[in-house]
Amino acid sequence: EVTVVALNTGFDGAITPDTWIQAEYGKVKYVSYTRLNLAIKYCWIAVQQSRKADIIHINSIFYPPSLFIACFCAINRKKVFWAPRGELSNNALTYSSSIKKIIIRVARIFSRRVNFHVTSALEKTDVEKIFGSRINVYQIPNYLQLIDVLQPVQNQTFLYVGRLHPIKGLEKFIKALAASKNFTKSGFRFLIMGDDSGSYADTLKTLVLSLKLSGSVMFIGKKSGRDRNQMYADAKFLVLPSESENFGNVVVEALCQGTPVIASKGTPWKLLEDYNAGYWIENSIKQLSETIDIALNIPDSLYQQQRINALKLVRENFDIEKGVEEWIKSYQTAS
Repeated sequence: EVTVVALNTGFDGAITPDTWIQAEYGKVKYVSYTRLNLAIKYCWIAVQQSRKADIIHINSIFYPPSLFIACFCAINRKKVFWAPRGELSNNALTYSSSIKKIIIRVARIFSRRVNFHVTSALEKTDVEKIFGSRINVYQIPNYLQLIDVLQPVQNQTFLYVGRLHPIKGLEKFIKALAASKNFTKSGFRFLIMGDDSGSYADTLKTLVLSLKLSGSVMFIGKKSGRDRNQMYADAKFLVLPSESENFGNVVVEALCQGTPVIASKGTPWKLLEDYNAGYWIENSIKQLSETIDIALNIPDSLYQQQRINALKLVRENFDIEKGVEEWIKSYQTAS
């Protein structure tokens, strides 16, 4: 039996907050808040629900309510799985570093009483670097329930999906587009899917204008459901040029549609290279630009093979139907 307590961030009236909703996986409550970093009502409901739970999953080390809930559950000897979600990478730690150092000191007190969930060997190294090698760490990727492959409507785009933040390497990719020999005359577009209302989005838009790419680089806002999956299906390649990434769910979502991926070596996606389902490269402007030109001129036979390989990769490695036993075993052996 599953109970989810979450914040109502980003729903824009699409759900009723502070009400238990019965979903296909269990009951969920999206809690409203006044101040994101306090979210007292969210903490209270989560703590109350944790008293009845056998296992508690918590995301984020540095979100203050997550820290509070994790510490409360650890003190009460609950079985906790705590997922940093990439927050402990060297690149991520450079942002708001003084506050993060304080939070890490508090988290270290309870680190031996929880089980850390990481999604890659790279993230496991990051976690052990902070909390030591004697902690309990379970390395399990983000499995997905695979969906039907949609028919592409058109196939002339590079696609980025995710939050707009400097760690995502988008400035480098946009500069690489400008440096490409073929992009501006190819008819291709680069679509950026994500919340584009922040200051960093404004920085990217200014960069696009300065490089005279406004006709080729477009900010399309957030998409969900079938619309989002159709965007994956329509893309020639998904791009993830991040400085660092603990996993990257968007890669699996794209592969589910048979869409190859261009990912940086700051991400744990060597499988793209192993399966020939895209490109795993350094995210220098030069390397990105060269890969863009390769992608633009790829022979159709080779590209169709990459699409086949993309589906093979995701079905062999990230199908939840095959991975659920790994979670069950972890639940049974965790402290």
